Amino acid sequence: MSALAFIVDDNTINRKLASALLKRLGWSTEEFDGAEPMLARLTTVRPVTMLLDISMPGVSGLSACERIRGNPDWSDLHIVAYTAHAMPHERDRFLNAGFDDILIKPVNLTTMTQAVGSADTPRALRA
Repeated sequence: MSALAFIVDDNTINRKLASALLKRLGWSTEEFDGAEPMLARLTTVRPVTMLLDISMPGVSGLSACERIRGNPDWSDLHIVAYTAHAMPHERDRFLNAGFDDILIKPVNLTTMTQAVGSADTPRALRA
């Protein structure tokens, strides 16, 4: 059985691209068009990693990450900011909000591999 990754993005093309790349890397995926359905699913299924878009209607990726980090049952999940926001101050804001890594759109197989590479490492040991 392959490891599960959640992909959360309101843009269908971005979700499909991320899913295709992860599947090439041997992952299974579940896709969500917003944070609310992902948070509901998280109550019953625990992924190994999650790609979380920053700019979405409703609950933003930043808010969703903060909710996840605030829940002791989920606080050690591997969460990757999946975003087009690449300025240094934005990167710092995402990392300070609790993201483990940042994957800048557009993505390719190499950047995806780097972003999910530490997913199975306990959060306390991730640098």
